[in-house]
Amino acid sequence: MDQNADGLLADPPDQLRAFVSRGRITAIPAKRTRRRLLLNQVAQAFEPGRRFPEATVDEILKQVFDDHCALRRYLVDEQFLSRTAAGVYWRAGGTVGWHRVGWHRVGWHRVGWHRQLTTRRRSCQSPENRPRIL
Repeated sequence: MDQNADGLLADPPDQLRAFVSRGRITAIPAKRTRRRLLLNQVAQAFEPGRRFPEATVDEILKQVFDDHCALRRYLVDEQFLSRTAAGVYWRAGGTVGWHRVGWHRVGWHRVGWHRQLTTRRRSCQSPENRPRIL
């Protein structure tokens, strides 16, 4: 969902129904697990790999919560968004849904640490232990 939060929280998971009403956040959960689940839903509004000026981020967040500054701060603190000193934001975490890339189907994975984890695994394999392709 790119630059459009319409329908983002239209059908929230059961754990978040107490915090969402009519597609808008009514309160931020106190429990970290629920808060991260909610922030993951909000992070879906930002396309991975794309940079957003602060004004655009504010416009998107205003559509789902009145205190968009606090929501933006939560997204940065929980590492769903990253920012530069100049106020440019990009998506740094969260899940990515099912979509097609060429002929391959890409499933749910976390942006960021997934790449580091797979890179680390590959670098730990010695040439003798790597699978051979026949």
